[in-house]
Amino acid sequence: MSPPGYRCNYLMISSSVQLKYAIQNHSCATWMTWIRKDSVIIVQNKIRNSYEKVYSVLSGNASSRSFRPANSTSFHTTSFKSSNLMQFFDDPKNFGASEVKSGRSWTVDELRIKSNIDLQKLWFVLLKERNMLLTMEYNCREACRLFPSPERIDKIQDSMTRLEQVIHERNDAYWQLEIGEEAPKPRVEKTLDPNDPLAAIRDPIEAVTQVKDRATLKFQYLIKEKERRLKLKQKRLHEREAMMLLKYFPNMDKEALQAKYPDVDVEKLKFVKKTRGSHEFNTA
Repeated sequence: MSPPGYRCNYLMISSSVQLKYAIQNHSCATWMTWIRKDSVIIVQNKIRNSYEKVYSVLSGNASSRSFRPANSTSFHTTSFKSSNLMQFFDDPKNFGASEVKSGRSWTVDELRIKSNIDLQKLWFVLLKERNMLLTMEYNCREACRLFPSPERIDKIQDSMTRLEQVIHERNDAYWQLEIGEEAPKPRVEKTLDPNDPLAAIRDPIEAVTQVKDRATLKFQYLIKEKERRLKLKQKRLHEREAMMLLKYFPNMDKEALQAKYPDVDVEKLKFVKKTRGSHEFNTA
């Protein structure tokens, strides 16, 4: 929003005369408010233009020359001459390619001979490369295109895992030398699934299988309940058969009867009312 009576864009003032005129004719607080509002709008426009360039290149509507500035540096360096959003995207010549040549991942022996400073620099290089590959994979998926050579993400992840292993080995050696104890194990922070409404209260891996596990647990509970009912029904049937035998044959071998019906207490059944028969050997 420009001040009344003066339509100059304050972010585009190049000469000191115009800047001095703008400050003198308006209060400093009001001028800084316009600066902040216009700065937010310009940053949003830059981000929108960057993504529009990516989608235009993916869809084939723009040339690859306008995708990256001419003064941009390599992705494998730790410093950039120009800090823009285009450094987080891949080389435009890789768009549409079915395969992108890449090197192998770092081995543990190669990482062990490096200093701590080199490992720190290498970590941020790998981290930036991984973010770039994940960004390009997302953009290709949104544009319904195939992501060339997706194994590059696995190579970066393997290198980062081995680098963490080397750092933990050095930390463990330092703890054993100085303190005499093993170093604490690295804490793993689990990421949350943004598409899962219950990701904050359960793990993202369990969020995928919990619905199936709930159905499985219910099925197992019903199966066990059915088995318990069958066992109870069979036990009651054996009790009735044993009571019938004791009713008509009171002098039968109790040990043989107990061996035939191991789930029935024969000694307890002798004092049940239903085992009394029409004879002189009644015990109940």
